[in-house]
Amino acid sequence: MGSPNYNMYSDSYDMDSHTDNMDSLSYDIDSQTDDMDPLSYDMDFHTDDMDSHTDDMDSHTDDMDSNERDGPVH
Repeated sequence: MGSPNYNMYSDSYDMDSHTDNMDSLSYDIDSQTDDMDPLSYDMDFHTDDMDSHTDDMDSHTDDMDSNERDGPVH
């Protein structure tokens, strides 16, 4: 009857090993999330650059409006 008990312990060991593998997977997911955070930061920076570009375009439009007000020189 000792043999079935041995198999139960063996199954328990396999479950522990499986749990360790899941912990490792969880760590990998955390690591991947950290990698995504800098990407989010880069995207925010890119958005800031675009806002600056939009400001420049507004300024350019203002310059064109000013030229239109001056009118052609005769």
